[in-house]
Order: sequence, then C-alpha cells, then structure tokens
Amino acid sequence: MTLRRAPTGTVTVAINGGSQITASPPSLTFTTSDWNVPQKVTLTAVDDAAVEGNHTQQIQNSSTGGGYTVNSNFTASIQDNDGGGVIIAETGGTTEVSEISPSGTSSNPTIPAGNVDSYTIRLSSQPSASVSIIVTPQRHPARMSNWAKLNGYFSGDTNANNSDQNKDNVILNYDSIIGLYDATFAASPGISGSPSNAQKQDAHFAATAAVVDKLDLLMAGGQLKATGGPLVRADLNDDLIVNARKSIIQAVFNGYSTTRGNSGGDLGSYTSEVRNRCRIAAYLVSLSPASFISK
Repeated sequence: MTLRRAPTGTVTVAINGGSQITASPPSLTFTTSDWNVPQKVTLTAVDDAAVEGNHTQQIQNSSTGGGYTVNSNFTASIQDNDGGGVIIAETGGTTEVSEISPSGTSSNPTIPAGNVDSYTIRLSSQPSASVSIIVTPQRHPARMSNWAKLNGYFSGDTNANNSDQNKDNVILNYDSIIGLYDATFAASPGISGSPSNAQKQDAHFAATAAVVDKLDLLMAGGQLKATGGPLVRADLNDDLIVNARKSIIQAVFNGYSTTRGNSGGDLGSYTSEVRNRCRIAAYLVSLSPASFISK
C-alpha cells in the first residue's frame, strides 16, 4: 500500500478485516519522506468452526492525519475449510464388477460374490444433523455422442434425460419389428401345438436374435453379428463368450418371461412383453459403438 500524493504530515491507515480476516500489521504509518514507498499487509482468514461455504469479507482501510481522511475498501474472497466433505474409499483402490445373470428371482436376486465389489463412504467432519447420501448409478459409462443427441436418440448424458421413455426416441416402424418377432416365434418348432417351456424359451431366443439382427442391419450395417459370430441359447450362460451382440440379446431375452406362449391366457401379456422387448432391443442397438461408428 502507498499514498497517492505527498501528505502534509504523518498519515495513519487503520486496516479492519472484521471477524473473518486478521491483518498484519493492523495499521500502517506513512511520513512525508516515505509516503510513496509500498508497505505490505498480510491478510489471514480466521479458521473458525462455522460451516459457511466460500464467502467474502470487506477490508476497510481508513486513513487519518497529514491531510488524509479517506476510506479505501475492497472485498476479499475466503475459502471455507469446514463441513460438507464426503470421503469415499474404494476396496483395494479400485471398483470393478462383472456382468453376469443373477440367480434367484427379480425381486430377490443372488449375485456370485466374485462378481461384486464395494466401497465405503464417510463424512469428513461431524454433522449438525442426520445426513442422507443418495447413490445413483450412471446409466451410460461414456457420454452419448453428439450425433446420437442431435438426431434424437437421446436427450443428454444423464439418467434424468435418458430414462426408459427415451427408447421411443429411436425412430423405427415398431409394427414391422414386432411382426418379425411374432413370425419368428410362431415358426419355432413345437410352438403351434402344446409347447414345453424349453420350446417356448427356444422360440423367444430365436425371435429376440432375429429382431436384434434386423436392428443391427438397420443401425450398424450388420457389424454386431459380423463381429460377434453365431450364437445359440446355451451361449447366454457362457461367461467366456463376450461381445456386444450377445449382451444385447441376453438383456432383451431375460428382460421378460421366457416361458410365455403366444396364445390362450398368455396372449395379452405376450403381446405387451414383445412390444417392450422390441423397444428395448432398438434402444440397446442404437447405443452400441458399432451403431455410432456406422453413422
């Protein structure tokens, strides 16, 4: 700090940082001989226990004597170091999980211990009341491509704007896709009579594969099947087979009942589930890397 002009006598500048900042020294003295020599003031934020977040404090510089009666103020920014911290510790320093179909039921699934991982969460300081932490898995590990968003496949990059209803942002003639599923299912061996559960499962698998492969041709130029190779129903439980086509077929196949027939009391639920299967298949194929590359 210096004075703007030569004083007529000694000038004292009092420095006031309020309750948030201390100044060292708290005042400066300028004389007629050193009025233009800069003097340094060190400001230190008061380390209190209050949770205030980042905030500001006005610094008041009041000068008296030597013809000076000036107040020159400015605002300092303060970074708070109290409260609000959440500390996450990953087991073993990383978090890694494997895709696998769980056993049990949809409401009470059992996942093999070797395919799960964990982490711990704690607060960095004692709270003044109970704290709730919401854990929200990210639907898309990678951000959606600009092409996918510009063409209406997705609204954005987060769960909030890429929820289930966005499956219908894929512009397709679902009647044609649903018709392909129905025709493939009906043509499967044993379906026209009194099929067993195994025959129904074979029919749903064949219909699912036919729909996914059709969507693969429409959106990815057939790259999913070309790179994934042939697939039979038993392969869905083979963890050594890893490719995008298998993952999509497995997700669509297991998404609804695999023992539902296409007649009698099953027809209503079958029709609804086939529609949803086709929509989900379109959604999954559309976000596959092969689909983005082909476009």
